[in-house]
Formats: sequence, C-alpha cells, structure tokens
Amino acid sequence: MRILLASLLVCSAAQVASASIQLDFGKFAASELPAGPLNTPQGERGYGFGAPITINGVGLDLYAWNTTNATTGPPLTSQVLSTSVDTANFTRGGTPTQGGSNNAGPYAYLDGRSSGRLGGLGASQELTGSFQADPSSDDNVSGVGSITNGREVVGMIFASSATIDVLSFRDLDHYADRFTSTNLIDVTFDSGNTWETISPSSVDGTYDFGGRLVSQGDIFGLAFNNTQFYLTSAAINVVPEPLAVFTWFGLASIGGIMIKRFKQG
Repeated sequence: MRILLASLLVCSAAQVASASIQLDFGKFAASELPAGPLNTPQGERGYGFGAPITINGVGLDLYAWNTTNATTGPPLTSQVLSTSVDTANFTRGGTPTQGGSNNAGPYAYLDGRSSGRLGGLGASQELTGSFQADPSSDDNVSGVGSITNGREVVGMIFASSATIDVLSFRDLDHYADRFTSTNLIDVTFDSGNTWETISPSSVDGTYDFGGRLVSQGDIFGLAFNNTQFYLTSAAINVVPEPLAVFTWFGLASIGGIMIKRFKQG
C-alpha cells in the first residue's frame, strides 16, 4: 500500500513540476523530429495568423506582423482578438489559401536547412500556392522593403504559461557563429506592450533569458532591429496550471493521512 501511494505521489509530482522542453523550430521545419502527434505538422512552409502547431508536445500558435517601429508598436492583445487593424503601424497575414503577389502577408515561416545548416522560424511577405516563401529568399525575419522603416515580427502564444531560457538564432545565411555585438534583435514578452533589445552570442548564436515568464495568452515576439535572423530553437519550461498544483497537494495530503493510518493500524 505504501509503495502504491509513493508511486502515485511521485507520478503526480512529475506532472506538476515545470517541464523543460526544447522547441526545435529548425529541425521541425526540416522534418527531423520524431513523427507523430507530438510534432505536427512538420515541414518547411508558411502559416497564417494564429496557426497552431505542436513541437515536442508543446502546443503553440504562430503569428507574424509588420510594424513601422517594433519598439513602440501597438500592443497586440486586442489585435489578436479583433479583426480590426491599425494600418498605420500594424498589418497581419491572413489565412494562406492562395499564392501570388496579392497575398495578405506577412506569414510566420518555418525554414529548413540550407547547405546543411539549420534554419528555423522566420517570416515571408508572400507565399506560393503550396505555402512556400515567394521569393524563396524571403523566409527570415527582416526589414520590409515596401514599408518605410518597416520591420517584420514573429511571435507565438503557448497553450499555457511558460518561462523562456536559452534561444538559439541563425543569421540570414543559416550561420550561428557570425553574430557580433552590433547585431540586434528586439523582444517582447507581453504582446508588444514593452520591448527590449538583445544581441546573440558571437560564439554560437544563443541568448539566455534565464527563465523569463510569458503568461498564458500573451505573445512572445521577436522583431527585426538591424539583423536578419531565424529562431532555430527555444528552451522553455511549461508552468504548471493551478488546478494541477491543487491536485498534487490534495493527493499529498490524502496520501499522508492514509500512510499515518496504515502505520497506526
């Protein structure tokens, strides 16, 4: 009986504990992750605004938008929930149902390998009928030539709250070790309400946020500052839901009472 209770409590604790997960956008785009429902739909392609994907069992929705000033752009929460668009600062991609020059981009884009080097999450202003970047070179996060001071932004909403640890970036040529201290990327953890600027490591293209929180329902976004890039991977921790925590403490209390009674008996 004690062994059974101990096993139940250990399993419950494992479910409640924060789960560390590697979101391999580059390998996902290259269809190199294990096949099945934990990684779907794999492959290189573009996605409409709010499109859902699952990587290593984590559900997230992808977003991309253009802004004329990423660091002071409008908050996105109301934009995500509404069909209205602030055309002066904000445009968003629709559902990519057709290709050609009349696409209403930008679109979040997952790019595979180039000369053997991984890509990752980027953006494309237009897609072909098979959801490929058009032109094929327009697949990373960059400036928007058709908009004065235009910048592309990509983002994601997680199915539950999460903390962000190490991000891994590649440059426009898919290299991880060619960034310098002058290569800048803008980041938001709260749907565009506030922004900050980072510079990936010149050694391996990484940046460690050390567990920064993204609340459930908020967009975690990355914007072009002065450097074209792909987000190749992200190490995150899924934050336990309150109900799961309550269940764990409830099980622990019941288990303690039962063990005590077992000893007394």
